[in-house]
Amino acid sequence: MNYKEELLRHGLEIPYGTDKDILLKPLRLYGKKIHNRIGILPLEGFDSKEDGSPSEYVYRRYLRFVEGGAGLIWFEACAVSEDGKSNPMQMMLHKDNVATFHELIEKMDRRSEQLGREHCFKVLQLTHSGRVSKDGSWNAIPLSPKKVADDDSAEVASDEKITRIIDEHIRAAELATQAGFDAVDVKVCHGYFLSELLSAYNREGRYGGSFENRTRAIFEIIDGIKEAAGDKIGICVRLNAYDSEAYPDGYGVAKENGKLKADLSETIKLCTMLRDKGVQLINISASSPSERIFGVEPEDVSYKKYGASCDYLAATKILKENVDGVCFMCTGLSSFGAEGGYVAIGGIEENWFDIAGFGRQALAYPGFAFDLLEKGKMEEQQCCVNCNQCYKLMDPGRCRTGCVVRDSAEIYPFYSKYVLGK
Repeated sequence: MNYKEELLRHGLEIPYGTDKDILLKPLRLYGKKIHNRIGILPLEGFDSKEDGSPSEYVYRRYLRFVEGGAGLIWFEACAVSEDGKSNPMQMMLHKDNVATFHELIEKMDRRSEQLGREHCFKVLQLTHSGRVSKDGSWNAIPLSPKKVADDDSAEVASDEKITRIIDEHIRAAELATQAGFDAVDVKVCHGYFLSELLSAYNREGRYGGSFENRTRAIFEIIDGIKEAAGDKIGICVRLNAYDSEAYPDGYGVAKENGKLKADLSETIKLCTMLRDKGVQLINISASSPSERIFGVEPEDVSYKKYGASCDYLAATKILKENVDGVCFMCTGLSSFGAEGGYVAIGGIEENWFDIAGFGRQALAYPGFAFDLLEKGKMEEQQCCVNCNQCYKLMDPGRCRTGCVVRDSAEIYPFYSKYVLGK
């Protein structure tokens, strides 16, 4: 019994293939070539300088990604304003540090050239952290586009405040153009501000209630970037296909009282509208589900860890089947370990997605793409073990991330001091 059959036996469906050549087939997006079908997803380091500029840790991380061989690198969340940061050390692009970002882009491109490779496609993720925003002293300054039951902690943003956030996204995209990025991501996932707007069913005013109103800010940002930058930079979207909260708190779920069941009708509509606005690349993610959205939870506890990834892939497949003319990038392959390479191949062969997206795998195993493209397989002993210790390094006051297990010489001393207290 192979890996796919074993997962299917536990109610978990995945694509699966072994011919690596499909990964070598290039794509053209926004007039530029992406030279392979492997992408690195946004991996926040919380380790920029205090002004948001790339630190030595940021340089190390992204140069390692370049050396690893992925065709697309989706940069971590970059705050569009000081009050939109999720921590004081979050990446932030502004007029006083554009040159430092441009230097990082140039160094990445030079490294590609030194290795005899084409430049990777670079996307900068723009975000306002909304409910999880913090000031420079790590104090919470939560902002939400909606009132949430049993939560009085967050300020509910006025229409005027939302308009300001829209303008901040547009200005950041203009700066990203100057810095040399190929595209920007209008981030609409994981409960951050624009993502929460999608479920602002009970909000009054021009940004709440109807589907048109709840998506208005996204399209005002897209239109504003186009007006300000023209075709100098592409516009991508990292999008929650669904939330893991029942209606009316969640988006992409059935409007059945208290029941958590997927309903992607609005997500399909939104992806279609994004395509019609010229968005050529959509990365599908979701809130981390507490229960299965598309299937039954496996009885065997050792298989439960795959449930969220299988749901992410299922959602991506449904969206790709229903929305033509746009490139879809998947999320969730790192949880499959070395088998994730075969899931990537199968997903493209079987038309579940167009670009295989890997997140934490890149921290543990920066060269995974090169091995997959050259050898047709990833090495199990180098893969992410899904221990989540990289996240513990991002807690308040630590501000550096990396793989404690696979990059231990560099990362473990920091982990030992700040997490273990040794």
